[in-house]
Amino acid sequence: RRPWETSPHPYLFFNEDAQTFTFLGFTVNAQGDLLDCNGRILEKKVMSPELFQGLQLQGVNFSENFDNLPKTEKLLRLYHVFRSCNDMEPWDPDPEFELTTDNCQKLLAMHLRFRCKIPVAMFGETGIGKTALLSYYSKLLIGRPGSSVTNLKIVHIDGGVTAKDIKHQIE
Repeated sequence: RRPWETSPHPYLFFNEDAQTFTFLGFTVNAQGDLLDCNGRILEKKVMSPELFQGLQLQGVNFSENFDNLPKTEKLLRLYHVFRSCNDMEPWDPDPEFELTTDNCQKLLAMHLRFRCKIPVAMFGETGIGKTALLSYYSKLLIGRPGSSVTNLKIVHIDGGVTAKDIKHQIE
């Protein structure tokens, strides 16, 4: 198994509007090669030069560095994947939360799994941001400041917690 941090994670999402797409974690060069964020070839000739040029003419930027985008633009990309209504202004539920490429890839991976009804379990050392990431995702889905909607229940589990305890907390 490869650790998350050292593995490429190219994502291509068809947005909720069913007409556009969002990609993250890769670029494509003029020869049609799929490159990771470090410029290494992941797959040769994934698209023809004609398709590459046609997509560029439609405004697709294949050499964009996601980490260099302003946070509002990163939020807009996430909103296009998460929501079908494009009239909403992106709302940042936590201005202190850093939207790195890695965090966005994790948010998109969770969203894809939730959309497909695949359970998500997060593991890791204390204090690495698992709860912060889930809380941010939960608030992004609500999409409105001050909303009273609750779509996340946090249950802290340690060695002394039983299945009955968990069931009682989530009911």
